[in-house]
Amino acid sequence: MDKVKFFSKKFILNPRIKAIFHFFFIGYFFFSLLVLFSPIANWLAILFFVEPKLQKTDAIIVLSASSYPDGTLTLFTLGREIEGISLYKEGWAKKIIFVGNSGDGKTPDAFKMKELAIKLGVPERDILIGSNSFNTYYNLLETQEIMKRENLNNALLVTSSTHTRRSLLVAKKLGLEIYPASFSVDKYRQVSADRLVLFWSEIREIIAIVYYKFKGWI
Repeated sequence: MDKVKFFSKKFILNPRIKAIFHFFFIGYFFFSLLVLFSPIANWLAILFFVEPKLQKTDAIIVLSASSYPDGTLTLFTLGREIEGISLYKEGWAKKIIFVGNSGDGKTPDAFKMKELAIKLGVPERDILIGSNSFNTYYNLLETQEIMKRENLNNALLVTSSTHTRRSLLVAKKLGLEIYPASFSVDKYRQVSADRLVLFWSEIREIIAIVYYKFKGWI
């Protein structure tokens, strides 16, 4: 029997398989509507919220949130960078550390962030970069190496508000003295599509925290 026909007969035309798929997609549709038009995502954001502890430190760490396929920094990365640069210009630290690789074999995000920071008035001598790490654990492990090399004792951390808690847990595991600097606006999101994006980022964080715990990274 032809393999394609066998596959179709065994799986696609199987009533039970069809019923499962229908149930899944219908359930996903209605659950998405619930998230879109209710404050569920906003309520969940409270689980991830960490009160900022702004204080003078040796450095400000800005973690990348990746780039788009064309190499442009994502809006999430740009938002983090702008917040980090603002803190630098307000005088909270004398150095700013950009960390993260693009993961696509192209120019690392850290270099793109550095280039933008220079355009926005940050002196190149005050910028440090870590461009070899692809996830939160290795981002902060690379940051630890940079801080040791530059004799930096502590730092403020800038990342997305849902990502802050996991980042701080990793930092604690590594023995880094890092304080949260990200302000959470997630509980105030009102646009429906924005809440749906927030919800899936929260689910991603829950899965990531479980995985990091399993790996012994937190």
